[in-house]
Amino acid sequence: MSNSVPSTSFCSELAKQENEPLAGSAMTAEKYVFISWSKKLWARKQYDSQGFPQSLTVYLQNLQKDQRIFTRLIHQHGKDRKGYSQIFVMPDGIEYRDVAVQDIELLLREYFDGKPSENYQLGKTNGTILFCCTHGKRDRCCAKFGQLTIYELRRLAEARKFKLDVWECTHINADRFAVNAFVFPHGYMYGGIRVENAREIIDLLVEGYPFPPCFRGQLGLNTLEQVTQAFGHTYWYEQGIRNADVLVESVDQVSVEKCRSYVVIKDKQSEEFHARFALTLEKTDFVTYMDCDGVDANRKKLVSRWVISDSTLVS
Repeated sequence: MSNSVPSTSFCSELAKQENEPLAGSAMTAEKYVFISWSKKLWARKQYDSQGFPQSLTVYLQNLQKDQRIFTRLIHQHGKDRKGYSQIFVMPDGIEYRDVAVQDIELLLREYFDGKPSENYQLGKTNGTILFCCTHGKRDRCCAKFGQLTIYELRRLAEARKFKLDVWECTHINADRFAVNAFVFPHGYMYGGIRVENAREIIDLLVEGYPFPPCFRGQLGLNTLEQVTQAFGHTYWYEQGIRNADVLVESVDQVSVEKCRSYVVIKDKQSEEFHARFALTLEKTDFVTYMDCDGVDANRKKLVSRWVISDSTLVS
């Protein structure tokens, strides 16, 4: 591993230089809980945030461990109401408004046990919701690049009259891929976003598509499926194909370090095939800074990622 001094102090900029792929790096949780919490109260570790109940922390940590249901804190300017939170459960498309902090744990217990709440009305989300990491107390990339990105996304969505609800979010994962974001109801996960990407992200979301250059994967798919699907999205994007549908036909992991998969790109309306590819995926090692703390310490780590080593157009 190189001991040379990095040329920038931002891990996400260095990660871009290393060309570690984004595809296949999306989280693979079963569900996600987003709880609004004033950003000025956020701590480096989200559950250490000021006023966050200890019993709720324990419950949410167990929920993640036992059921792979992950939680993130969110914030939206002007939406803070002391002692109350807004809660989203995704990809279920569920929203609860004005939940008293002391009631959050019981409400979530009831929801995941399939019991209706006696005190709060279950609502369904409407439109597209984007949760973007701006957790500067966790990593400086999230603050430097995330804040500007959400301002631009909001501005462009308003200009397009596109219903996009943008929330700031605590650490998603992989600081080196900042700016990171979730988009629902599509379940897209983005990474490496910069202000200059905002216009295309909005343009494609209007049509329901991900933005392939920043696409980490679709939530709910495993890593190999994500890489395969992302190849299909990149194909229609680079070929300028409109109204494309991407279908992961099959994924077969033949060894610890090798996989074969098939992906189809077809027209959404006519279902006529544009292309079908046979892909070979192989494990590849990358040496990278994991976060800005690693940059400060000039400390790199070895990460193993699935990448496409061969793609063949087949009938």
